[in-house]
Parts: sequence; structure tokens; C-alpha cells
Amino acid sequence: MDTDLIHGDDIPIEWLAPTDWSAFEDPIVGTLVPNFFIAYFGQDLPYGSIDDDEVLLQLAHMGTGYELWAETAKDAVDKSDDIASILERIDDEEHPERIKQYLVPNRNDNLLPLAKANGPFGSMTIVQTSDYPAAAVSLKKLFTPPLAPTMSPNFHTGNIMTLQLPGDIDKEAEAKKGIVKLMLFHIRGNIDIDAITVTNISAAIPSKGMQIIMNQNRASRASSFADLMQMTINEAKVQDWTSIRS
Repeated sequence: MDTDLIHGDDIPIEWLAPTDWSAFEDPIVGTLVPNFFIAYFGQDLPYGSIDDDEVLLQLAHMGTGYELWAETAKDAVDKSDDIASILERIDDEEHPERIKQYLVPNRNDNLLPLAKANGPFGSMTIVQTSDYPAAAVSLKKLFTPPLAPTMSPNFHTGNIMTLQLPGDIDKEAEAKKGIVKLMLFHIRGNIDIDAITVTNISAAIPSKGMQIIMNQNRASRASSFADLMQMTINEAKVQDWTSIRS
């Protein structure tokens, strides 16, 4: 038993007879554990039964205190029959002093009755902010204090600033050379095989989709080209499902 917990006298041995604690050599004492714990604004609270391993894991992730509460509550649920057997003797209307004697000496009559059949458990009600505006304002000031103003750089309207690493600049330059080579591979003209001449040479005109890809940075071109090809294939399939392009 944790020495920090407040507890009463040792549970009489005869009361332990119908429980799993009857064979314990060390004395057994009882204490009260709250059904509720403090949760702070912004925490993600788990929902469900304390018997659910996922709920226990989520409570453990919230902190060691929550993990200890969850393990204690789970242990209380598992031993609910033994606890109920002892509470029938302690929480006795004919012997009201037993609660203070065997559970918690400083208990008073203003506290809630013991949760025997269904404890430990609790429920929460979500309250609308509009119902308690003053409380909502106080909580907002406490948990969301005003942020200190930050200085942000001023840019003229229409200007764009791009940050690049030196290595990326070199790669981008090489990629632009690659685009030039690609356009050279697709130059147009009139070829005279007999005369071995090429006339009316002109640069290739990329499609709108290809032009969009060429205007993007190097890192985005591969995925954009894949998207363009997929869209082209799907369009070809819609127009003619027998086409080899589909």
C-alpha cells in the first residue's frame, strides 16, 4: 500500500474470509480512490471502458499519474466482488463509524456516498459556451493567453521570394538544360530525302499540359508528368477504348 494514501485500520481477518485476500500474510487496509481526475485544456481524452486495453494505453500515454489511476481503477473493477463483500460490512447504517475507522479517517457527512455496485466510473457533460459566458471568458484567458506580436518581413505586392540551397540551384540549372535538349529533339521542318535538305525549321510547340509541366520546378515535374499521362490515357480510353493509347 502506498504510504502517501490515507487509510484506516487493518481490515479484520474474518471479513477477508470470502475474498481472494484471505491467504495474505500482510495486513490489508482500505482507502478511497477518486472516480475522477484532472484533465487539462487541449488534452485528448480516451472514451470507453477501463477494461479496454486501448483505453488503458491512451491513459498511460497521457502521463504516469493517469497510468497509475487507470491501473488502480482497473484493479478495483477486477476485484469488485471482493471489494463489495468488505464494503457491505464497512458501509453499514448500524455502524456509521466504520467508514472512518477502516477507510478514511477524515471523511465527513458532506461527501458523496460510496460507489459500490457501479464504481469506479464517471460521465461527462459537454456544456455550451453560451450557457456560461463569464466562465468561458475566464477559461479562455487562462488557457489561450494573447500571443506576443511577431515581426514579419514586408514584401511589395506581386513579388515572390524563393529560397533554394546551392545544390538545388545547380540541379535546377541542369534540368533547364534538359528541357532545351528535349525541345531540340522535337524541332520541326520539311525534309527532302533526295536533296538531303531540311527547310522551314521551327521549334516545337508544347501542348498546354506539357507547358505547365515545363514551367514547374525540377522536383515537381516527374509527378506532374505522370498525372498528365494518366489523364491523357483516361481521356483516350473514353474517346476510343480500342485505341492503343488507352
